[in-house]
Amino acid sequence: MKQDNRYFIMMPQECILKSGDIIKGKNNTDTAKNYEVIRKLGEGGFGIVYLVKSCTDEKSFALKVLKLWTLNKKEQDNYRKRFERAYQVMNAPSKHLVHSVDCGEVEGNPFYVMEFCPNGDLLDYFEKVENSRREQEVIRCMHQVLLGLYELHSKGMVHRDIKPENVMLRTDGTIALNDFDLAGDENNRYTTQYVMGVPKQSFYTKAFAPPEQVNPIRGKKEVMVMPTIDVFAFAVMNYMLLTGAFPFGSIRTDSDMAVYYAHANNDEWNRNALANTNNARFWMNFLEPCLKGNYQKRQGDVKELIAQIEMQFPQICNTQTSDNNYTHSKSRGIIHNYPQISDYGLVVLYGDKRGMPHTGLRDKGKCILTIGRHYDGVINDIELYDDENRFISRHHATLEWDETGHHWYIRDGQYLKETHSWQRSKNGTYVNSREVDGLNGVRLEVDDIIYIGEIRIRVYGYDSDGWLYYGGERHKNPRWT
Repeated sequence: MKQDNRYFIMMPQECILKSGDIIKGKNNTDTAKNYEVIRKLGEGGFGIVYLVKSCTDEKSFALKVLKLWTLNKKEQDNYRKRFERAYQVMNAPSKHLVHSVDCGEVEGNPFYVMEFCPNGDLLDYFEKVENSRREQEVIRCMHQVLLGLYELHSKGMVHRDIKPENVMLRTDGTIALNDFDLAGDENNRYTTQYVMGVPKQSFYTKAFAPPEQVNPIRGKKEVMVMPTIDVFAFAVMNYMLLTGAFPFGSIRTDSDMAVYYAHANNDEWNRNALANTNNARFWMNFLEPCLKGNYQKRQGDVKELIAQIEMQFPQICNTQTSDNNYTHSKSRGIIHNYPQISDYGLVVLYGDKRGMPHTGLRDKGKCILTIGRHYDGVINDIELYDDENRFISRHHATLEWDETGHHWYIRDGQYLKETHSWQRSKNGTYVNSREVDGLNGVRLEVDDIIYIGEIRIRVYGYDSDGWLYYGGERHKNPRWT
């Protein structure tokens, strides 16, 4: 297998690896590792996954190649960026996200190398679980899935394809989420056509997707990819593992799928199937807000779900698997134990100009700060870059300082002096899946994620001594990943 050692430069060529091929990684070290391909593990709409072993220590890994050669030139740059972002999130060791260890490019197609989970996925696992232990194992596994989603969402990413096959089990039984960021787009490819013209249906995968993902409405909400997508899919998976069925009916044909999503849009799901569980009342209350067809009414904060399941099943969840630096609150779910915050800042987690910080909002000397797309002739205090999609308005949002409470509030839109009126943005502003209005706004807290178009921004704070706080930790020198 001929490999281009220049990273992300060569025009992508069709690349099907075979047993015995040697792939060279990048590894961000002086000496790149080589990997020998053992066999193919699986293939999706955008990627092929292979079992490989390190030529250095023969340790097994999984290698995923992005099938960039199947995409047209206009799509390639976008998917390269998203593939890189997924790698960067996976590159830091995580308890509930599959960990990547290396990356590179083969025949012009980017790849990354990640930990191999020989115990398989959640679907394989539950086929072996005894009925007497089934509900207990659902509780244990779903709790850890939520912890993984919390970690992913706190990094500004949304999985977009939660289902049992994308939830892996490590050798010690720990749950780890896999295959995120690009996976959600595979649903559309499966149910339409590949670029090569070969149609393929995947009704099973469709059963986990919320209505707005399957049939997006053209308009201002279409561009928003928020945690509510993952919450819906999580609830469907939770229900399926408990009952052995899908909440809105079976899906075997196109007509079944139409009925399925008609039920989903009307919140008509089979609640009676939960009656056979040992904790029917809890599951009913737990899943009800997660299965809402209208994403604006759906639970969007997994912190609340973690709090509920840990409170109901403390012995099974075993809070030792959770981070020890937060407490629960009915109003805010997981709250980190931060000291007195003297000021706040923002950092772009996802999107153009990733890692660009806006430190010390109060240092700008204003009580009102404007946020908008970088555009000639329009001046904003905080400029965001979205030259390709234009999902961000030139006058998108406004930050306002409350001197009494020492907090920043964010409002959608800006006041325009020319028209003497408040102008809302075209695509909306969201904080942790909650839509922000143009009147009252939302008070910002440390670790909140702001969604503006495809850009995700984290709120951080710092004290009077200059220590930064985010992610439940204190940092003297900020690390934005």
